[in-house]
Amino acid sequence: MKALSGSFVKSFMDYFLPGKCFDAFLVFDFFQDNCLSLLISRILGVGITVGSSLLFLPQILKTFKAKSADGISLTAQLFGLVSYSAVSAYSYERNFIFGQWGESLFAALQTMIIIMQILYYSKSSAFGAFLFGLSYLFCLLTVFYHYVPIELLDIFQAVTLPIIFLSKGIQIWTNFAQKGTGQLSLISVSLQFAGCCARVFTTLQEARGDLLILSQFILASILNGLIFGQVIYYSRTIKEEKKKIK
Repeated sequence: MKALSGSFVKSFMDYFLPGKCFDAFLVFDFFQDNCLSLLISRILGVGITVGSSLLFLPQILKTFKAKSADGISLTAQLFGLVSYSAVSAYSYERNFIFGQWGESLFAALQTMIIIMQILYYSKSSAFGAFLFGLSYLFCLLTVFYHYVPIELLDIFQAVTLPIIFLSKGIQIWTNFAQKGTGQLSLISVSLQFAGCCARVFTTLQEARGDLLILSQFILASILNGLIFGQVIYYSRTIKEEKKKIK
């Protein structure tokens, strides 16, 4: 039991303070080999990954409670699913640490559920929603068992920039056209925005300067910031209109 606990502690410390960083921290040499920024990056990575497991839960619950997916663009969600999946698959095959891409996997699975909700509450049948979810999980398994060539994943990752722009751009336009954000959850949107901003920092530290990943998170941060601003703006506008009616 002691050996097991000792092994866990060692693995824990090696993750947060790899290489010579642990010894450097013992003598308060926090700036050796960027150890401090690496520690912050690892803590942020774990925090984002844990938080992302519940990232879209408020959105899922809000849609379920309303029995409606009004205001949530199916096209935008599909594009979002592709981008999350691309990051997960690419990072997995490139052997990046799980803390760097785990949130993309969790976000992909939750986005899959949101798409299933949209299909279920629209004109599509429950069978169609179930079939979509089953098909997506099958695709994930093909990546997990390395059936997809890394060259194809490189291309897949490269096209995520226009996909992110389209997915977020469509949602931004939908909000603008409807003069409201429908069933979009403020909590989920704000967590997305904060998470992407933090990911810019962690990518600089962990992804070995991978410009594909870095540019994706920079673009996502900007667009998520716009959606966050829309949710705040339109929620205030609706409240003011309700006050005028009263």
